[in-house]
Amino acid sequence: MKQIFKFPTLGKSALAGVLCALAMPAPADNSAMLELLKVLRDKGTLSETDYRMLKNASGAEAEKERAELVTAKEEMKEEAKNEIAAEEKFTVKTGTKGLTVESKDGNFKFGVGGRMQADTAFFFPNTPYGNGAEIRRVRLKAFGTVYHDWKYKVELDFADGAELTDGWLAYTGFKPLMLKVGHQKVPFSLQSLTSSNWQVFQERALTDAFIDNGESGRRRLGITALLGGDLFGNDYWTFATGFFGQGANDDGAFNESWGTSTRATYAPIANVEDNEVVAFGGSVYYRDLNAHSDLRIRARPEAHISGVRLVDTGIIRTANNFRLADAEFTTVWGPWHAQAEYLNERVSRSRGLSALNFNGFYVQTGYFLTGESRHYNKKYASYKRVKPFNPVGLGGWGAWEIAARYSYIDLASKNNEGGLERDFTFGLNWWATDNVMFRFNYVNAKAFPASLRTPGLGLGRNPSVNILEGRAQIVF
Repeated sequence: MKQIFKFPTLGKSALAGVLCALAMPAPADNSAMLELLKVLRDKGTLSETDYRMLKNASGAEAEKERAELVTAKEEMKEEAKNEIAAEEKFTVKTGTKGLTVESKDGNFKFGVGGRMQADTAFFFPNTPYGNGAEIRRVRLKAFGTVYHDWKYKVELDFADGAELTDGWLAYTGFKPLMLKVGHQKVPFSLQSLTSSNWQVFQERALTDAFIDNGESGRRRLGITALLGGDLFGNDYWTFATGFFGQGANDDGAFNESWGTSTRATYAPIANVEDNEVVAFGGSVYYRDLNAHSDLRIRARPEAHISGVRLVDTGIIRTANNFRLADAEFTTVWGPWHAQAEYLNERVSRSRGLSALNFNGFYVQTGYFLTGESRHYNKKYASYKRVKPFNPVGLGGWGAWEIAARYSYIDLASKNNEGGLERDFTFGLNWWATDNVMFRFNYVNAKAFPASLRTPGLGLGRNPSVNILEGRAQIVF
C-alpha cells in the first residue's frame, strides 16, 4: 500500500513551520486543521510534544482572529451609527415647555404647546350674579426660530370659538434690540404683560378694565421695539415702544383707530438666580379714536363667570381719544413677593365737553410656604413659570402659596356716574408641578355706589358680594 503522507526531506522543525503556516485559515476551518494534526500524530509523523504545540498555536490563532472579527464588527457598527447621526441633523425634545424639534446647529426650531384653564365660581348672594363653571381658556400655540435671528409665535384660543391671541414675527439680530411685528401684547402694565398662566390670582385686579376693553385692547396689530440690558452688574433696565392699529379680530369700515404705547422699567436689584428683585417702572398708552368709537370701561367683581359689572361707564359716545398712564412696583425676596400699580385714564371728548378722568390701583403680596419663589423675567420685566422644588409625581408635594390683594377703581367723573368699587381677595395656590396648578380664591367685592347701569342694583346703593372661586390649570 502506498503511503498517503510522505516527507522525505522535512525534519520536524521544518514540518512544524509548514503546519504553522497552514494554521491560518478562517475560524470555520479550525476543526479540520485539528483533525489533520491528530492524524499526523497517530501515524507517528508528529511527536506528542509537537502535536500539543501546534494544537495550542492553532487555537490561539483562531481566538485572535475571532477577537479581530469582533473588533471589526464593533467598528462597523460605530461607523454606521456615526453615519446615521450625521444624516439626522435635528433633535426632538419634550418637557415642561411642550414638544420641540431643533436643528443641531441651532438655526431652526419648531415647537408646539398650549394651556387649558377650567374655572368655577359661587356668589353670596347668588342673585343677580349667578353661580357656574366655564372653560376659561383653551389655547394651542406654535412657535419657533428661523436662521437663528427670526422668531415667531402663533396662538389660538378655542374657549369661545377660534380667536387669534398671538401672531407675530420678531427679529433679534440687532442685539440688544428686538423688533416685533404682528398681533401682540401692547407694552403696558406689569399685570397685563404677565401671562395668565403665572399670575397670582384667578383674575387680574380691577384696574385691568382700563386695558382689557374693546377700544384699548391687551393685544393689537402693530410693531414694537424692545431694548434691555445691564447697567452696573446686578441691575437691569428695559424700554419698549410700539405703534398699533386695532385688533386682529376687529372688522368693519371704521375699525382703524391707531395708538402708541411706551413702557420703561428699572430694577436696581435683579439677582434673579438668588430670587432677589426690586423693580419699578411706568407706561403710557395713547389712542386716537374714530368717530364711531365704542369706548366703554367696566369691570366684573374679579370673577369672570359673573355677568354683572358693578362699575360701568357705559359707551362714551363723545370720546375723541384717551391717554392711559401707569406706575408699577414689584419685588421678590426669596419666598416673599409683592406688587403694586396705579393707573389713570384721561378721556378727551368732543362737542366742547370737558375731559373725563378715571383711576384705580391695587397692592398685593404673597408667600411660598414651601420655599419657592416667583420668577422675574428681567428681559421682559414680567413674571414667568413657577417651579416647585418637589413636584407631585417625583415624590414631592409641589409648591404651596398664599396671597392677598386689595384693588380699587373709580369710574365716576363729571356727569358720568360709572361707580366706585373695592375688592379684597385672598388666595391659596397649589403648584403641583411646573405644568399643573390648582387655585382657590375668596373675593369680597363692594361698590359705593354701583354704576347706574348695573342691572337690579341701581345708583345710590352700595351692593357687596362674596365670591368663592377656583381653577384647575395645565400648561404644556
